[in-house]
Amino acid sequence: MKFFLHALGGAVALGLSLSAVAGPDWYVIEKARNAKRAEAQQQKQQTEDHAAMMQKCREMLGQPK
Repeated sequence: MKFFLHALGGAVALGLSLSAVAGPDWYVIEKARNAKRAEAQQQKQQTEDHAAMMQKCREMLGQPK
């Protein structure tokens, strides 16, 4: 009986510890990569818009009224 309980306890411990060695969660990694790409794209767009806005401001300030 004691052997059976030890074997059962070992099996339960092994089953519970499998999630620790399961490996990376690829869904979460891909989601983070896509979010980073979207943020970089948005930042690039804002930079281009800002440069165009600054050019328009320079043109407006350079023109006499």
